Amino acid sequence: MGRATSADIVLQDPASSRRHALLHASTDGGLEVVPIPGAPTKLNGALIGSPTRATSGDTLEFPGRILVTLRQDASVRAPELVWSVLIDGQRIGLRSDAVIGGADADVIVPGWPMHVLHWSASPIHGAQILVLAAGVSVDGQPLEVSTTHHVASDQQLTLAGRTITFQQVPETAEATRRDDILQRITLEMLPTGGQLTLELSGTRSSVLLAERRYALAATLLAPPAPYRPGELIPDDVVLAAVWPRSETADRGDLNQLAFRLRADLRGAGLTRTLVERFAKGGATRFITEGAEVVVKRT
Repeated sequence: MGRATSADIVLQDPASSRRHALLHASTDGGLEVVPIPGAPTKLNGALIGSPTRATSGDTLEFPGRILVTLRQDASVRAPELVWSVLIDGQRIGLRSDAVIGGADADVIVPGWPMHVLHWSASPIHGAQILVLAAGVSVDGQPLEVSTTHHVASDQQLTLAGRTITFQQVPETAEATRRDDILQRITLEMLPTGGQLTLELSGTRSSVLLAERRYALAATLLAPPAPYRPGELIPDDVVLAAVWPRSETADRGDLNQLAFRLRADLRGAGLTRTLVERFAKGGATRFITEGAEVVVKRT
């Protein structure tokens, strides 16, 4: 939101800033208002200076007495929760019935025997696992072969030194299908900006990035030591890399830039949320999902 014509919601008053505030809708139906430093924003009459949760019926106030009332469409239902499993940072959606293990299993965990777990989930019995192999432990507790156990969200299961995590997530979260696994991320510098290409199993998607958005992607995918791709990179490191000659760039600029980079990815049909700001600010990461990362700077 702002006075700039490029804003998604234009505030038509000269007292408003060109970039005034961000509205971030989460998958649980909530809304977060992110004020940009130096641009006064009020929520229900109170000035806010940090990301603040808002709900339907709340009122935003901007300079020039611009009032915006937030309303949630009653016809939009809350997303249902679905089960998924995290393997090496990659989220894979689980059907109501699946075998987890190595090689020919429905859900493959590298290094595991062929059949380790039989997963099942139903409205009546909930989520369960049947242990098919020896050496399995849940949250550090060993499990016997041929025993059945209920599964809770965020529960961790370990075998042969490799840990997977079961999670319930909103159905709008990007639970990866077996034929939609992110395999390679390539970022290439162009005369102006750059091109980001994501290679999935059987598909390939590319998007052109403006110079500053390319700089952000390059910093997150090829960060300075000791950071690695996929890790949260502190704001001071990102700001210095993306705005090397600026003494005024701040978290507000970084919030805006991350928002625009995500919008570029969505506009190109890349529905996964790959650029993530830490919930309360302070760090940013590009979620690599264990894929190979290639950054070509020349």
